[in-house]
Amino acid sequence: YYTNLVSYDVRGDVARTVLNTYVRWGSEESEILANMWGSTGVIQSKEVLLDWMEADPVDTWEMGRNDSVQSITGTRNVFVDYPELAFELFEEEVPEMVTPSGKAYASGGVSGCKHTEETTVETAPTCTEQGYTTYYCADCGQELYIEDYVAELGHSYQSVVTAPTFTTQGYTTHTCTRCGDSYVDIYTTVTDVAGWSLTLGSDLSVNFKINVDASLRDTAKICISVAGAAKTYEVSELTANSDGTYLITVKLAAAQMTDEITVQLVNGADQSEIKTYTVKAYAEAILAGDYTGETKTLVTQMLHYGAAAQTYFNYHTERLANADLEASVQVTPTSDKAAAYTGAVDGVAYSGATMLFRDKIAVRFYFRVTGDIADYTFTVNGTSCTPVKKGDSYYIEAANINPQDLNGEITVQVSSSLTVSYSPMNYLVNMNQKGTEGLQTLVQALYAYPLAAQAYLAV
Repeated sequence: YYTNLVSYDVRGDVARTVLNTYVRWGSEESEILANMWGSTGVIQSKEVLLDWMEADPVDTWEMGRNDSVQSITGTRNVFVDYPELAFELFEEEVPEMVTPSGKAYASGGVSGCKHTEETTVETAPTCTEQGYTTYYCADCGQELYIEDYVAELGHSYQSVVTAPTFTTQGYTTHTCTRCGDSYVDIYTTVTDVAGWSLTLGSDLSVNFKINVDASLRDTAKICISVAGAAKTYEVSELTANSDGTYLITVKLAAAQMTDEITVQLVNGADQSEIKTYTVKAYAEAILAGDYTGETKTLVTQMLHYGAAAQTYFNYHTERLANADLEASVQVTPTSDKAAAYTGAVDGVAYSGATMLFRDKIAVRFYFRVTGDIADYTFTVNGTSCTPVKKGDSYYIEAANINPQDLNGEITVQVSSSLTVSYSPMNYLVNMNQKGTEGLQTLVQALYAYPLAAQAYLAV
């Protein structure tokens, strides 16, 4: 019924759809299609049907719709692919038509050619493109259709490693053996700090996991300095971790939290880039990161303790560890453990105890000995130890006391007859009461430090 269309002609679409439906499923007796033909039906006459198909040839949109229908139903409209069959069905002469299908009389084809013989051209697949076969008319050379698609091959990469030097990064180049496509990744340096961590104990342990390029492991050295004091490690003598890195631990005193630690690889005259770290920077990263409140409180108290140690020992007070933090809350040390000693040993007298803060947390027990020191045995918490002479006295040391253990009890025995029981917290309580202002600040910070450690460990 479309006789005067202006913008878009659908007559051919309708004619090809209806004819395909009738041929595939219909018959003159079909109830569904009983009114297909005739003046009251969908198609007035075969002449109108063919006129519409000629007037509105197959276009790109109609071919796309045919592909979409096939993807759903598995069938195609043969009159879209081969419009000439509609005319041959009714024994009519096939007119010259223009169609993008490539299977009928496409633009550029030879008028009247039946395309009865075909030739093919195979296009091989590439790494990124499908392969396919193009069918041409052997008579007129017209491209008819494309099928027999073959999946793309995908890239086949080979990898070449370029080793790093002391001035350039190393990298791995991946190149496809088929098409030459390439990309670069896995950048490396001659040395790299793969990670570092902090262990809180009697002192501070900064733990470095260090990568060293395999080509240098037999000859290179790792140089680590703290506040300008350097120590060199032979890579070949270090024990490798399971991931191939090397672990080096640097011990620091509490007052050294703002000291710079540098890491550098040295191989003869060659030197890698110097990398710099500080405990304060590590702590600041935790305070700014997504960590628990207990973790941040522990790190905060650690920095307050470091600043108090710097002030007490007058060590780089121009860069205090807690410079960017709010002032610490004063906490008065308390202890439920009283110092005591029982028993006696002839020739040995207990003089007292003192606590060390500079390089580590430790307690020293002093004794005056009038006899031969070799005649006596000394133990700390059941472990035998050798007394060290200092002036006219001897001392033994309970070393490496962790902050969370400051309220614990130390037992010292001399020849199994003299027993001294002492808690490090006793010293903090006494110094908070009797010490100078600087020492009071130090012991208060040290007291708050183990409280935070205990809260952290309890989580």
